[in-house]
Amino acid sequence: MGTPGILLALLLTDEEATIRDFSVICGELGIEAQSHLDQREIDQHLNDNKYAAVVIDFDNAELRERHLPALQESQLNKHSVIVAVAANAKNLERALHCRAHFVLKRPMDEIEIRRTL
Repeated sequence: MGTPGILLALLLTDEEATIRDFSVICGELGIEAQSHLDQREIDQHLNDNKYAAVVIDFDNAELRERHLPALQESQLNKHSVIVAVAANAKNLERALHCRAHFVLKRPMDEIEIRRTL
C-alpha cells in the first residue's frame, strides 16, 4: 500500500525517454513515479495503490488494452488522471476515444509534461 500523503504516478511505458522525463518532473513536483513493472506487478499495484496519475503509452497496444480497462473499472483508481503519450496521431485519437484526460505527442518537452502534471 502507498505511503499516506504521498502522490503516486504510474508510468506504463517501456520507452526510456518518457520514463526519464516524467520521473524527473514528478520528482520536482513531489510525486513518486513508479515504472519498470512486469505485467503481474502492474495488476497488483493497481489493486493496492491509489494513483493521482497514470501515464499510458498508447503506442504500446498491449499496455493500453490490458491495463486501461482495469484502471477505469478499479474502485481505487477509477478517478486517476490518465495521461496518454504516443508518436502516432491515430493512437492519440484512440486515447481521446478511450477517455484519456490528457494526450501528449512524442517527442515531448519538459514544459508540456510539467504543465500536464
